Amino acid sequence: MRAYLFSEQFLEIASTGEHNLKKTLSNDPDYPVFNIYYLDAVPIVETLLMSIYGINLKDTLVDNFLLTEDPFWCPVSNAALPVKVLNTFVDWYLPIALACPEEPLIAHVHERCLKVFSVLKNYSQVFVPNVLTHQQLKSHKIEALIL
Repeated sequence: MRAYLFSEQFLEIASTGEHNLKKTLSNDPDYPVFNIYYLDAVPIVETLLMSIYGINLKDTLVDNFLLTEDPFWCPVSNAALPVKVLNTFVDWYLPIALACPEEPLIAHVHERCLKVFSVLKNYSQVFVPNVLTHQQLKSHKIEALIL
């Protein structure tokens, strides 16, 4: 299962063209961009990225989507990275990890941050279906919080 970055409404407007999408986003800055299923972790990520790096998450992901049409979060549990890229990500992510609040929803923060890191570094994601699966359903014990 791949997790969408954006809500169905966002993707529907995006399919009508970049002009309509930009018009909608500029007319309503609170437009429901992110997929509701993964919304719970996103506000934590938004706050951390803004406070630590001055990064506006919504603008960063929308701008990337307009360039790449990649609407997915990284499936970080099953991600494979070259060592150099992984080391660079860990160095970038460490201040975020140290600032994370103590709550169950931080289980998804590193996944969201890997996507942002990939966008910032202009790394493309290659999704290979049916190779790895997440076998630990409810492994974070937070499903009641995000369903």
